[in-house]
Amino acid sequence: MNKDLYLEDQKEGGKFFSKIGFTFIVITFATIVFQVILMSLMELFSIDMVSTNGDIIVGLSVSVVQIIFFILLMKNNESFHIEKNKMSILAFIGCIFVSFALVFIGDLIGTLLTDFIGNSLNSPVTNPVSEMIEESDIWSNVLLIVIFAPVFEELLFRKLLIDKTMKYGGFVSIIFSATLFGFFHGNFTQFFYAFLLGGFFALIYVKTGYIWYTIILHGIINFFGSILSGMLNSFFETNMSQDLTNTTINQIMLNINDYLGYFISIAINIFFYLMIIIGVILILYYFRKIKLPEGDIKLKKSLLFLNPGMICFLLLYLFVMVLSIFS
Repeated sequence: MNKDLYLEDQKEGGKFFSKIGFTFIVITFATIVFQVILMSLMELFSIDMVSTNGDIIVGLSVSVVQIIFFILLMKNNESFHIEKNKMSILAFIGCIFVSFALVFIGDLIGTLLTDFIGNSLNSPVTNPVSEMIEESDIWSNVLLIVIFAPVFEELLFRKLLIDKTMKYGGFVSIIFSATLFGFFHGNFTQFFYAFLLGGFFALIYVKTGYIWYTIILHGIINFFGSILSGMLNSFFETNMSQDLTNTTINQIMLNINDYLGYFISIAINIFFYLMIIIGVILILYYFRKIKLPEGDIKLKKSLLFLNPGMICFLLLYLFVMVLSIFS
């Protein structure tokens, strides 16, 4: 390869990823400004957030704004066409298992880190998403977390972002998508599983070219992790109040209806741990067999993040993540 051409590609690549970094900074502040304006208008016209499902209106509007800003700011950069390859039903089911395994691993890392930070500061680190879910009604959560979030996040962080970066290869696109997706959540609790899951969804999109696969997977994970888990917790609180101390098996079997919650809890835990184990096995088996498409341009991996735009983006979100510890 011509040395001058190679150096020019590196220079342009650094500028390109720097532009993406600044684009997401603009999207971040545009989101904040838009939320403030929208909520101020609702307050001005005495529109009640609860009775009008204001959180749904704000959430949907913000997602649309983020998509629009990315399209406008990146419109001069060409998109890469990804070849379409359909996935079998069995492969899709395997992807569900892998997704649960990655969420479990990422959540474990995030929990250990936040517990360590909380113990060091003598103050527990709260999960902002859990607090939001508890404060909203179930149907608002279903619309926002199970439908809107998967659709708009996959369009932004997979479809739009990867189409722009695929000219540098599948590996670059996947790592970049996963990193931005992880940091964009803005807290340590979610970062690790968002990074792992974001990378896996990026891999699926790169290999298939169909964004609907990742949208459905994202919706499934969000439903089980945010909606169903909350419903089960409520169920267990009312159906697992019996004290099992000094209770014999015969007593439990004779009054099985009184202990139904315990049996359901055991069955659900076994089911999910089996899914996680299968997912881990699939990861270990297929990891080395993955072949990613090469890009038209070879770029130094360091240039993905060591550029002005991405450095500013990472510093901004590290600040936000640290701030979330004390909020």
